[in-house]
Amino acid sequence: MVKPHNIYHFVSVQSRQSYPSSIMGSMALLRQMYNDAKWYEAGHIDTKDLSLEALNKKQKLTSNF
Repeated sequence: MVKPHNIYHFVSVQSRQSYPSSIMGSMALLRQMYNDAKWYEAGHIDTKDLSLEALNKKQKLTSNF
């Protein structure tokens, strides 16, 4: 039986947005996303964020990069 898991695939695409323009910037953005999800899960905000809720549900799954 195969357990559910997350697979992350990063592709370099052209964008009009200039941030992030480096690997270090991309990693900082990912780190901030996970910190925001942890903060959201702790209940520090009254509004709903469906993206962070979905991320928090999937964080317990095995992740592959």
